[in-house]
Amino acid sequence: MSLAFQCLEAYKSKEAAIKCWNHNMRTEELKSAIKKLKVSEKLILVEEVWDDIAKSNEELPLPEWQKIELSKRLSTYDQGETATKDFHQAHDTLRTKYK
Repeated sequence: MSLAFQCLEAYKSKEAAIKCWNHNMRTEELKSAIKKLKVSEKLILVEEVWDDIAKSNEELPLPEWQKIELSKRLSTYDQGETATKDFHQAHDTLRTKYK
């Protein structure tokens, strides 16, 4: 089934189907371009995307269940009931575990 037909099926109006098709074509073009990049270029791209997401972090809604879980974890940490490691310890542990 073609992308255009899938969009027409999903969206009953012609305008919505065209938006769907345009969005998906841009996405596919991006995927295709990314596949052509070297690994080092992909890593730089990921970093740029991540930085951009972090800038707009306030726009992302946080579900209530996540707020509750974060509050629990912060409370446990504040009470000194959480074992922590500094970055270097955590990094070494993960590097050893996933060699």
